[in-house]
Amino acid sequence: FDRYKEFRTWVSWLTGPDVALKLEAFQRVAEMSRPLIEERRTAPRDDLISRLVHAEIDGHPPTQQDLEGYCLLMFGAGLDTVVNSLSFSMEYLARNPEMQERLRADPSLIPEAIEELLRRYSVVFPARRVAQDVTFHGAELRTDERCTLYLGLANLDPDAFDDPDTVDIARDNKAHLTFVVGPHRCIG
Repeated sequence: FDRYKEFRTWVSWLTGPDVALKLEAFQRVAEMSRPLIEERRTAPRDDLISRLVHAEIDGHPPTQQDLEGYCLLMFGAGLDTVVNSLSFSMEYLARNPEMQERLRADPSLIPEAIEELLRRYSVVFPARRVAQDVTFHGAELRTDERCTLYLGLANLDPDAFDDPDTVDIARDNKAHLTFVVGPHRCIG
């Protein structure tokens, strides 16, 4: 917690519009990660960085650049995505004492509540590279441009979820996209 304010500043730079500040944040996180990566190479622990350092991807160990990228991803996910999703979920619970009572009375409902709150309050905005020129709902997207996806909208699709704005822990469909799917699935 000693560096919390500093780290939150870096996260605001990572998620903000200023490209120079984004680059500065990338550099600071990479600099902070290097000694952790090196320490885990020589003295592994039971943690994710150690597992990544000693992993093989397609038969090869990850490069230093890969490892710094993973650390950047964990940094941003932990201090932005997780913080914001938890904050929205806690606000919902604070405003809904009947849900608090229900969960206290039956803690076995907590996993269902977590999934439903993650569906309802997703804050995931992954960036993607446009693979080919395309027009999407009137927007011209060009090859190699970057675009940001708001995956939370898929979680509010009324064709997929009945009354999607309502938190319903008994909901049958738990197939939300908060953590994405496929090779870009969030480690969260």
